[in-house]
Amino acid sequence: MKPAEQLYLIDHYINYCQAHILHLTAEREDLQVGKHLSPAHLSATLKVMQHLMDQWGLELEWVRSLLKEPS
Repeated sequence: MKPAEQLYLIDHYINYCQAHILHLTAEREDLQVGKHLSPAHLSATLKVMQHLMDQWGLELEWVRSLLKEPS
């Protein structure tokens, strides 16, 4: 794969990770404002969402590290 193609894929995956984090952040805020879940269900749901956000954050760190590595 050519360096330009590699860079394109890395950039695309960075955006993909960021989009997941932003989506989960917005969903979390919506859940906290709404009164759709009981306090226990809300707490459990927010913990799962935070876990997913943490995972996407680690993916983002990893893919950004690829930009620093020599080809």
